[in-house]
Amino acid sequence: MSGYDDSARSFRPLLPRPQPAGDDSVDADAHLPSKRPHTRNACEDCRRRKTKCDGKRPICSTCTSNGGSCTFLSPNPDESRSSAIKRKYDEAQDRVSNHEELYTLLKTRSQAEATEMLHRIRAGVAVDSILRYV
Repeated sequence: MSGYDDSARSFRPLLPRPQPAGDDSVDADAHLPSKRPHTRNACEDCRRRKTKCDGKRPICSTCTSNGGSCTFLSPNPDESRSSAIKRKYDEAQDRVSNHEELYTLLKTRSQAEATEMLHRIRAGVAVDSILRYV
């Protein structure tokens, strides 16, 4: 073994934390400074810089003092970051599935229908409208 004897160690006894002077009925933690309140949503700039964000909208205090561009993932201050990410993911999946369906229609429909769909795409018509048309 290492030749070190644990039984030879002596530890100093731990003492209780000293009470503040004055009234003994006062809570021991009352003299400690209060912590900064947590925010549900930090802005993207504070997240990127890993700084504290107070979550004030439209511009948080950190971005106001630093001159940063304060953008939030969710327009709703009560929505958590994870639920905003899930919502945006679901929206992206819906868009992708619509585009995949349009691509399938372009492959399987007749030349005339495919040409008409292409004209609508070039005219800037939304994918949902083209799918409803077909």
